[in-house]
Amino acid sequence: MIMKEKLLEELGLTTNESKVYLTLLRIGKSQTGQIIKKAKISSGKIYETLEKLIAKGLVQFVIENNVKQFCTTDPKSLLSYMEDKKEIVLRQEIKVKELLPEFTQLYIETQEEDSVSLLKGLKGVKPIVYDVLDYAKKSGQEVLVMGVRPSKNSRFNIFWQHWHRARVDMKVSARVLFSGDLNENKKSDYWKFFVKLSRTKVRDNHTISPSAILIVGKHSFIFSYDGTLHCIHSTTPSIAESFSSFFEDLWEHAEK
Repeated sequence: MIMKEKLLEELGLTTNESKVYLTLLRIGKSQTGQIIKKAKISSGKIYETLEKLIAKGLVQFVIENNVKQFCTTDPKSLLSYMEDKKEIVLRQEIKVKELLPEFTQLYIETQEEDSVSLLKGLKGVKPIVYDVLDYAKKSGQEVLVMGVRPSKNSRFNIFWQHWHRARVDMKVSARVLFSGDLNENKKSDYWKFFVKLSRTKVRDNHTISPSAILIVGKHSFIFSYDGTLHCIHSTTPSIAESFSSFFEDLWEHAEK
């Protein structure tokens, strides 16, 4: 029952709505008192919950002997409910796309030229690094990456493989500097992925780095993959220049 409740909640029903819907499916046509008892919800919430389910087309009522009783509609109504949600999401997506240029301009106007921010998790990092990829394409910047290790969690490797494929599709070049033992790195699928990738040069600098660093123009990112992904993002040009100089020195002495 818990799994079914969770599924219904993922479809957009509240916890109370899920409980009442499943209860009515199980016991059939019932008065509110029976529903409260079987669904184990507050009596103060029952009418509100039933009204919402009726509005969603998942529950209906009949009056017998002047007593209102409730029951579910055909379970296929769940599919109709999902279709209605899709239409709502599509309409919302159109509206968001219409407002996006205005929101983006407002965002740009309020950003400081020099800023440092802390990002957490792939959901926090993803939109920023993809925005920077657009910046690289428009400004003709080369992507520099150092401290790359194949040994981190595979889901992070998969994320960056997708990002670098997108980079190549956008015709943005990159130099990638691995960290650690060259022989071990060369055995990894991650190394082989970059070596085969077009617009990409790969080397190894033998050192062990606890963090990976990405530099694109004035943007610099410091990534830590210990447990949860953490990232420091800087748009200070002098910091990016410092990292770039450090990268060039390491690249000069790195092995192919």
